[in-house]
Amino acid sequence: EQRGLSDATRRQAFAILRRALLVAQREQLVRTNVCTLMDPPRVPTTHREPFTLAEARQILAHLDVSRDPSEAARWLLALLLGLRQGEALGLDWGDVDEDRGRIHVRQALQRQTGRGLVLVAPKSASSLRSLPLLPQVSLALSLIPGDHDGLVFRSPTGGPRDPRADWGAWRGMLKSAGVAPRPLHAARNTAGALLHA
Repeated sequence: EQRGLSDATRRQAFAILRRALLVAQREQLVRTNVCTLMDPPRVPTTHREPFTLAEARQILAHLDVSRDPSEAARWLLALLLGLRQGEALGLDWGDVDEDRGRIHVRQALQRQTGRGLVLVAPKSASSLRSLPLLPQVSLALSLIPGDHDGLVFRSPTGGPRDPRADWGAWRGMLKSAGVAPRPLHAARNTAGALLHA
């Protein structure tokens, strides 16, 4: 294992190497695909473990819409609607339809090598979707100061909100809410159970 590499990166590197050696074996460039002789990198069982309902309620109780509506809206979108990080950071005010009570997921913010932060199509065709604008989310969004034009979540300088800063804010929020740290994706995995409850 290489320190500093994410689980996803190690799994992807292993898959690429396994495939390359399979092709080399077919072309008789190597006798054995050594990747078949070893286990792939393990995935920690807690990697995408959702929050318990008690933890999710604790986070929701901690969010203060009147104190910081932008932060509250950001985490409500993750916990209640299951938006991925890039989808939330790429959300445009034009995709918030107050009249019909819907949020349209049409783009995502992504960091690309050599290009910086860019808006791209969501992860898959099924990621293009329309979600109900829940009252809690609607209230938080309506209280965000400033012009409601362009991206909903912005950096202090007015540009797109950097995903790294977003991760830091997520960790800080969990700590102040008294909830054990989890990856941001855990919020997405919690959304369905929370809404069902």
